[in-house]
Amino acid sequence: MPTTTASLKSNELKPDDRFKVFLDIFANPGTATTPITAAGSANQELFQTFVLKWQAGRVDDLAGGLAGVDKAIDAQLAQSAGNAKP
Repeated sequence: MPTTTASLKSNELKPDDRFKVFLDIFANPGTATTPITAAGSANQELFQTFVLKWQAGRVDDLAGGLAGVDKAIDAQLAQSAGNAKP
């Protein structure tokens, strides 16, 4: 499995068809990961908590719930950057 874009293009490697979809994703210039922030994985944890509540049927308003998670993530990022409002 290639781990760099250079190795992805190497003629020395013989790709395994079972991994083709992953190699296509890796090669896509639009593929990205969550940027590293001072908040660490707080954004992912906040979102995961919301998703679990939604899947359990404890969220009546999906759009409103997502907006709330968005605000909570923004607040966490601001706090970790030292920009929290009192």
